[in-house]
Amino acid sequence: SDSLFYCWLENDSWHIEMIDSIGDAGATNDLYIDSYGYPHVLYSRTTSSSTECVYAFRDINGWHLEVAGSSSGSIWDTSLVVTTTGAVHGVYFDDAAHGIIYIQRDIQGTWSLENIDENGIRPDIDLTPSNYPVIVYTLQSGSLLKSTLTGSGWEPEVLEDAVEIQDKPVFLVGNAGYQHILYHDEISDTLQYRGWDPVTEEVTYRQVCQEQRISDYASMTLDADGFPHILCYYYNILFYLHKVPGDQWISEELDYGSIGSTIFTSIVTDFNNEVHLTYFSYMMDWYTYSHGTPGMWVTDQIIEYPPFGTYS
Repeated sequence: SDSLFYCWLENDSWHIEMIDSIGDAGATNDLYIDSYGYPHVLYSRTTSSSTECVYAFRDINGWHLEVAGSSSGSIWDTSLVVTTTGAVHGVYFDDAAHGIIYIQRDIQGTWSLENIDENGIRPDIDLTPSNYPVIVYTLQSGSLLKSTLTGSGWEPEVLEDAVEIQDKPVFLVGNAGYQHILYHDEISDTLQYRGWDPVTEEVTYRQVCQEQRISDYASMTLDADGFPHILCYYYNILFYLHKVPGDQWISEELDYGSIGSTIFTSIVTDFNNEVHLTYFSYMMDWYTYSHGTPGMWVTDQIIEYPPFGTYS
C-alpha cells in the first residue's frame, strides 16, 4: 500500500487510521501536534497526472485534506509548524521549481507560497517566539544555511560552509528563541549538534557520534525545560543523547541489530519530560515504540509487517 496512515496510543491500545489513499501518499511527510492535541500532517502525494503538497488536519469531525501546492516534478522534505491561532507555516523542496517553497495558510484558510531559495534543498522550519518563520536548509554543495522572515523580507545567512550535508538537517527553536540544529557532515563522518543563543549570539557544538554508517534518519526534540534530546542509529546501535543542566550531555545505547537494520527514528518528550521514541527495525520487521526516562524504558511493538515507509 502507498497510503498514508496515522497511529496513536490510547487506553494502552494502538489505533491506526488511514489519512489518504490516493496515488502514492506520504512518501515524504511531517507530523505536528497542536496545543489542543490535534494532529496536522504535511506530505507529498503523487498520481499519474500530478505531484501535490497536501495539508491534512484532524478535528472532532475527522480528517480534512487541502492541496497546498503542486509540482510538475517531485516534492520532498516537507515540514510544518502550526501557531496557537491556527496559522500554518510549511516548507518543502520542489525539484521542478529548483528550490525551497515556503507555504502559509492564514487563519481564514487562504494559502500563499513563495520560492525562497532556488539553490536550496532539504529544508526544515520552526517559529521564533514572535512567530516569525525560520527555515534551515542546505545547498547542493552541502553548506548549511538559515533564512529568517522579518518585516523587510527573508534574510538568508550561511551557518556552516566547510561541511558537506547530504541529509535533511533537524531544526528546532526552544526557550527564549534558542536555536538547535542537528546535521550529518559527510566530510568528517559526524553527526553534529549546533546551538545558537540569539541574545549572546554564542554558537555551541556537540559531536553526537562519528561513524561512516551513521543513519540518515536522526531525530531531535526539546523537553519542557528546553534541553535537546537526540535519537540516531549508527553502525548497529540505536543511540540516545540528551543534555542536562550544567551543560552536560548524557548518552545511552538503547538497541542493537545488524548493520543498517534500524532506520526512521522519531523522538518527542511530553509535559512531564517523559521521553517517547519510535523506530523501524529490519531485524524484527516492525515499528517499535519505547517510552520512559533515561535508563528506565518500556518497549512495545506498534505494527508488525507494516506497510513500509517513512514516518514522523
